[in-house]
Amino acid sequence: IGKNIFEVIHPDDHGLAIDSLHRSATVPGEKFPLDVRFLRPDGTSAILELTAEDRLDDADEVVIRVRPAGHRTPDDALIGEQVRVLDMIGRGEWVSNTLSEIARLAGARWGAGCAVMIAHHDRGVLRAAAADGLPDEVVAALDRTPIAVDANSCGHAVATRSAAMSTLLELDPAWAGQRDVLLGAGFGSCWATPIDSFGFSDSLGALAFFGPTGWTPPPTLIRVADLFAGMASVAVQRGEAEAHLTYQATHDPLTGLPNRTLFLDRLERALDQRLITGRSVAVMFLDLDRFKVINDALGHEAGDEVLVAVASRIRTVTTEGTSVARFGGG
Repeated sequence: IGKNIFEVIHPDDHGLAIDSLHRSATVPGEKFPLDVRFLRPDGTSAILELTAEDRLDDADEVVIRVRPAGHRTPDDALIGEQVRVLDMIGRGEWVSNTLSEIARLAGARWGAGCAVMIAHHDRGVLRAAAADGLPDEVVAALDRTPIAVDANSCGHAVATRSAAMSTLLELDPAWAGQRDVLLGAGFGSCWATPIDSFGFSDSLGALAFFGPTGWTPPPTLIRVADLFAGMASVAVQRGEAEAHLTYQATHDPLTGLPNRTLFLDRLERALDQRLITGRSVAVMFLDLDRFKVINDALGHEAGDEVLVAVASRIRTVTTEGTSVARFGGG
């Protein structure tokens, strides 16, 4: 009584509480429950269910109800967590935020450190996109894990599209590169499951859990991991689709160069930056003389090849910080 609610919520969970309040304010009458860590007087924390509701009968009143999370069955709690993640995906939340929430919820379910590793198959590595319960040095050590059958559990899971387990990292040669960092942080085992999706020939990444030496997860936790891996798959695909649409809207489909829209945006930013730095900005237009002759004599396909070749040559001779764009075109 007499305290701001954020004084008794764990600092790391302030963002979750704010999110619940924001959603309740934007959708009056709806209730948005989520689990939040509350601080006890002795400094320890307990997980309680926080529900914020904007009352329809009073536009200025938001009611926050807090009760023990233990009143729900495990299945009820898991369904609530699914709804929360899917709601974030549906609202177009940043993929990084959604994956961070997946790592937090999955790690709490397992009582272990959790990392969401996203595959970059063009580079043959996994990047640590989100993590919870893992120190920064562990996340840095996991970043750029090779995707290979003989790689550590994360890379192996993606390469083989099957779960991988290592109960003794100190004796596993595949973990030699990250072993000291993990053992120093108190982690001696890893269980990883691939993030797969129907219709994709390669895994999108891996969901990895880290526990003490000799630790083996029971089947119930493995099923939970598969569930969260499925949600991560949806989030990653949604992010990739949005990125693809954004790229299509801002780039020339033939040359891959930024189009007129993106060029003008970059120019505006450069002019604004000039007012701060005092640096000059130059704009140069290039036109291809007698280009119509090529199209008329050899056909539009040959003309397209010329445009692609010219765009490639210009890009190879421009310095970093220079924007090359196709101002015309479709």
